[in-house]
Amino acid sequence: MTAETLQRRAEIERQISGLTLRDLLERIAREEGDAPAFSDEAGDGWQTLTWAQAYQRVLRLAAVDRPRLAMRPSPRRCCDADGWPA
Repeated sequence: MTAETLQRRAEIERQISGLTLRDLLERIAREEGDAPAFSDEAGDGWQTLTWAQAYQRVLRLAAVDRPRLAMRPSPRRCCDADGWPA
């Protein structure tokens, strides 16, 4: 890894320290709610979800699946990485 990559990684880790994936999604949905989050081919075109829509889907899935899957809060974190293939 380059020094620049390591510096960027350290910055991201400082920004997300102590946050859960839910915390991060909530913040992005609040700050960038109408921005495109995910796109997927659907039939003859593409279906795009905004950050706000994606966050609402995550909340619905968590409400339904958490009891069934016996999911518990976890200290795991997620970070964005520059340069990943699209």
